[in-house]
Formats: sequence, structure tokens, C-alpha cells
Amino acid sequence: MQRTKPDATDATAPTAKPEAYRVGDVAERLSLAYRTIHRAIRTGRIKAIRCGGAVLIPRAEFERICEKGF
Repeated sequence: MQRTKPDATDATAPTAKPEAYRVGDVAERLSLAYRTIHRAIRTGRIKAIRCGGAVLIPRAEFERICEKGF
């Protein structure tokens, strides 16, 4: 069977944006400390959801932070 390259519309393509980001990923992308992001979540400046034991920041919230700050 011949392998094909993933289509740009394929949700499983490596270039697809995640629906939510972990706190550590957001901190790394914004060059901030993990504790800074966590504190902003705790004080309500960043909206986040809890999924099992993980705290996740939705993609829309991450994009808002990138554009406007928190």
C-alpha cells in the first residue's frame, strides 16, 4: 500500500492546531514561568478548564492572550 501525505484539511495532520494547551506549553510559548500562568488562571485573568488531572487552556483563550495579553 502506498503512503500518502496528510491533507491540509486532515485534523490528524501534524500542523493541526490543538484545541487546548497545557499550562507548561503556554508558559514556554510565551516565555513566561509556569507559576505565572498558573497564578493568572487562579486569579481569573486566564480562562482554563480541568480535564482529569490536567489544566488546559482553550485555543481561543491562548490566541486572546497572544493578541491582547492577560
